[in-house]
Amino acid sequence: MQNCRLVSLQDLRTGSEYVQNTLAGYMNDLLSLGVAGFRIDAAKHIPASDLAAIKAKLSDPNAYWVQEVIGAAGEPIQASEYTGTGDVHEFDYARQLKSDFDGSIANLQHISNGKLPSAQAGVFVDNHDTERNGETMNETWGAKYALANTFMLAYPYGSPSVYSGYTFTDFDEGAPAPPRPPCPTRTATPTRGPAPSAGPRSRAWSASTTPSPAPR
Repeated sequence: MQNCRLVSLQDLRTGSEYVQNTLAGYMNDLLSLGVAGFRIDAAKHIPASDLAAIKAKLSDPNAYWVQEVIGAAGEPIQASEYTGTGDVHEFDYARQLKSDFDGSIANLQHISNGKLPSAQAGVFVDNHDTERNGETMNETWGAKYALANTFMLAYPYGSPSVYSGYTFTDFDEGAPAPPRPPCPTRTATPTRGPAPSAGPRSRAWSASTTPSPAPR
């Protein structure tokens, strides 16, 4: 669970002070550039004590810190292990939003019951994983989706994260992008002395200053 590769990803030795210093150094560089906080992906696969040691090395001890810990009853690793370091994503909140908005919204008055304490809960309507696997609501819910985000921001529970993604028709579909222009080819003639002028040479870069299609 914590000392192994996760779906073929390399397992860093996060218990090593060298690794902790390297990770914290990178985070501190980001903080110096204006980053305000961090989301720790797959935090349940990293010992809570290792994450606490890394966070303790940050130049800004008040940087926001939220951890992805997808837990379930009976599992050996629980979200409560990580609340001493920072917020933890409360997945059951997003699941209940979907259930209540598809059933009786009167139940929303009880949405904080049986969940992490408000001061340690990171809440969301959907994220980059759940919007595609059917676990939560997503933008295809239309007005209900907008209302759920409004409710999350207004209701006094947890620290909300508003997710912004793209419309999609396929589970593995990536973000939309403008088509890449063809890279022009040039033929050079070897010469002795100064090369003949062939006009300006430029490297082909693809960029767009117009909004990508269908953002939300």
